[in-house]
Amino acid sequence: MLKGAIIGFGISIILLMIPIVHFIVGPIGPFVGGMIGGGVARANAVQAVGIGALMGLFMGGPAIVLVVISRAFADSMPDWLEHLLIFLAIGIVFWAGLLGAAGAFFGGRTHSRALVRKVKL
Repeated sequence: MLKGAIIGFGISIILLMIPIVHFIVGPIGPFVGGMIGGGVARANAVQAVGIGALMGLFMGGPAIVLVVISRAFADSMPDWLEHLLIFLAIGIVFWAGLLGAAGAFFGGRTHSRALVRKVKL
């Protein structure tokens, strides 16, 4: 499960780092990462939730960086922007967790169905 979460988190971050394309694949990056990570981990429903939760926790690192940067520049920005960045950081963690879990569920399910089809042939 940890391996799937690390793979999913890594793919999410890589999809965010591609210039211009990140506007499209960035928001769905946790789903894509979770799908690949769940397929690698052969996740069932319970493991998919665990993978999503771990991906959300891992995304907490970049979210903390966002909060620290907003605090460092707090004197030069309006209060509403500082609060918006903090809520955005919290939202990113939940977004990555929920989409990561959904992607891991579908990835694990797709992988298990592919194995069943391979055995039947």
